Order: sequence, then C-alpha cells, then structure tokens
Amino acid sequence: MNLNVQTLNQIGGALQTLNSDGTADQTGTQQLLASLQQQLGANFTQTAVSDHLDTSFTALGGFGASEIVGLAFAVVVSIITAGAASAAIGFGATAGSTFATSTAATAATATTSATVATTAGLGNIALSAAMAGFTSSIASQLTMTGSLNWGSAFEGAAVAGITAGLTNGITYNSTSGFDFTTTPLTVGGPTSSLASLAGANPLAGTSVSQASASTATTLETRALAMLGEAGISAGVGTAIEGGSLGTAFKDALTQEAAAAGAFAIGDADLGLAGSTLAHAALGCAAGAGSGAGCASGAIGGAVSAGLNPLIDANGNIPPAALTAIETLVSGSVAGVLGLNVQGAVTAAQNETLNNWAAHIGFSGSVTLGGLTYAGGVGVAADGNGNFGWYTAFNQKNIPGVGFGGSGSIGVSAGSYPGAGTIMDLGGPFNTASFGAGLGPYGGFDVYQDPTKAPWNPTSYGGGFTFGLGLGGGGSVTRPSTTVHPIGSVKN
Repeated sequence: MNLNVQTLNQIGGALQTLNSDGTADQTGTQQLLASLQQQLGANFTQTAVSDHLDTSFTALGGFGASEIVGLAFAVVVSIITAGAASAAIGFGATAGSTFATSTAATAATATTSATVATTAGLGNIALSAAMAGFTSSIASQLTMTGSLNWGSAFEGAAVAGITAGLTNGITYNSTSGFDFTTTPLTVGGPTSSLASLAGANPLAGTSVSQASASTATTLETRALAMLGEAGISAGVGTAIEGGSLGTAFKDALTQEAAAAGAFAIGDADLGLAGSTLAHAALGCAAGAGSGAGCASGAIGGAVSAGLNPLIDANGNIPPAALTAIETLVSGSVAGVLGLNVQGAVTAAQNETLNNWAAHIGFSGSVTLGGLTYAGGVGVAADGNGNFGWYTAFNQKNIPGVGFGGSGSIGVSAGSYPGAGTIMDLGGPFNTASFGAGLGPYGGFDVYQDPTKAPWNPTSYGGGFTFGLGLGGGGSVTRPSTTVHPIGSVKN
C-alpha cells in the first residue's frame, strides 16, 4: 500500500491488512496503524462509527508508553519462558531422546568418566520455542492493545515452534552431507544443525535474533546457513500469518546479520567509546535495511551500548531484565526525538541479548485497609538444568503494608540475578509490588535479598504478573519462598 497524504482519518476500521485467504490480519493491521501514527503524528486520527454517534481519537504521534512496555514485556516473557520450558520438558526425559535438555561437558573423576556437551533434543527445542512464542504474543497483546486474540497467540506459537524445529533438525556433515535429526547433537562434533552453523537464531515472539558462536569452519558456509535459516523463518511466518515473502526474508536476514555483527563487536573488546560507535553504526545499517531508518537504529544501538556497562558493569543482571531496561530506555528516547521506536528498540535488544535462575507460576494478592496478603506456586529452573517447584507466602503470615485497594490472580514470572541455582530463589525477600486493572490486570515486582546489602546490585530481582484483577495500588511485603528441587541440584 502506498499513501501520499498529509492527514488521514480512518473511519470504522477501513484500513486493514489481509491474510492470503482474505481474512483480516489483526497483527499486521496493528503494525500498519502504529506505522501511520509514527509518520503522521497528530495528523492521523481514527473514528469509530456506531448508531450515528461518532467518537474520534487523535494519536499522540507514534508509539506510546503502553506499546514500549509491551515490547519490553514480550522479550522478557520470551526469554524466561523458553528457558523454564526447556528445563521442564527435559526433566525426566531419557538422556539422548528428542525431549532431553542440553547438557554441559564434565571432567572425569575417580568414579565417573568425562562427558561431552550436547544440545537439547529437537522436541525440547521446538516445544520450548512454541511456548515462548505463545506467551510473548499474549504479553504484547495485553500490554499494547488491552485485548487478547487467541488465534494470533497460537499462530505465534506455530511459527516459533516450526521454525525452531526445522532450523535445529536440519543438519550438515562435511562427509555425509545434509540430514535431519530429532536427537541431541554433540557440541563441537562433526555434525551441526543449520541453526548452529548460522550462529544467529530468531528469538521466539520478538523481532530480533540471538547470536552465538557459529560452528561453521568457513565464512561461505556460515553465509549459506544464514540464508537458509532466513528463508525458513520467512517461509514459515508468511505461510501461517500471511504477508510478503520477500519482505519477510529481507527482515529475517537483516536480523541475523545484525545479531552476528553485535556478537562480533562484543568479542572485539573495543572499549566503551569504540563499542558505542560500532553498535551505533550497526544499528544504522540494520535500521536502514529493515526500513525503520538509520537514525532510529543508531540511537537504539548507541543508547544500549553506552548504558549497559554503567548499569551492569559486572554482568550480574540477567539478559531478560537487562533487555527490558534497554527496551524501555531506547524506545522512550526515540519517541521523544520523533524517531521510529520499533527500529530503536530492535537495535537495543540486538545489542543487549547474548546464567539465569527464573520462576513462572500462579500468584494472587489482596490489598485492603493498608494490609497486603500474597502467595504463589509454580515451577523454577536455572541455566544449569536444575528444575523444581516452589511455594511463596507472607513470612510467618505477617501481612505487608499496602496502599490503594486491589485483588488479583494471574500468571507471574521473574528472575533473580544473584541466583546461581534454583535453591537461591528460596528464603525471604523484601518485595515491592505495583499493579492495576479492571478485568485484565498487570503488575510488576522488585525484590531484594535481605542477606545482602541493599546497595549491592546482585541482591535485586524483578518480575511481572498478568491476569485478572480489580483495583490498583502497591505494597511492601516479605514473602518467604520454599523451593522443592526435583532430583539433585547441579552447580
């Protein structure tokens, strides 16, 4: 669609993006409207018509706070869900099976032999990617639109799961050629998946790729793998969600190249000034390539590269939390400057992404008369492959102090940077919580480990809750968490 206008008033949802079967593509339509708001600002209006009573809404010029927060939540949910889901799926699975989780190499001892590192099985990879795509779609929809389209959420799950299944199932061996496997691969072995050869893989439910060290031995091999992976990602996405295959391929390839470039800059150790300039240049190139614009990409890359060392000098903040911070900051800066927010956010996320202990479960809270009671139950996992379940309630049933009035129940997720294993999630935490909603409810938590000094950044963690609730307010409580590991805990 090509529009050459100075002002535009959309009446009754006339502007829509359609799928190949002629049905409305709600996700594509939202992206189109957001782009028009960004370009036309106050000159873009929308009018809803019902029984001859017209209500007009004038855009404030581009992405607002809810859209930026939605982008931040989407990437946090994707990272946390994928890790926790992989550990949960892998628990109890037979070693070497399609549902097995990845394993780290171990040295030989007096009683055991050395083992090699392996990737997760294909079933584990595909299912955890699908769950990440599903939950991140829900998170972004609720925060950006206040509504939920289950069809879009399941489409997001299908795209993420099938893409991950194909790119990790297709393998290449220099001796035997191409093949397909569903079982774990030996890390550093003669056979590599297409994803590991490319060294940059789509992060489910987001517009960025996450880079790693490529297993390709030549630049040509890696380039071909990236082309193949971008083709699969674009093909699966357009087949399920519709859109232009050519545009999707260009965007996927741009994301992979940007992720690989950011990974290379990080390895080069250019110092703060050099790294900031390099990421700004990379963001500019990626922004121009994706159509978001050079300026927005440069701002996102520079802000993220300059801010990360200041707020996380020792690398203690988990990637999910750090990426959320950079999303909020870069998106806000781009919005104030009148630049493309999506382009800035993508560049910032690309710079930040590339360790954790996290939890996801069900929680509820009630704040009334200045007192707060809260509790929850769920599963916990960490980067060492440990898995378990937890319960969390007010310590010694002592209520917390709250303001406002609210009640909520929903799905919560969070991460604690100072945790080496899931067992470090246990014990009392000083917790500050804020939330609001009338039907759909959203909230966030900041918690601090009282066994560490409050000025120690590794003593803090954070999380969020989505669900149903009524009212709004905040509270300070000290919940006590009990972690129940399943199996032995690996450090």
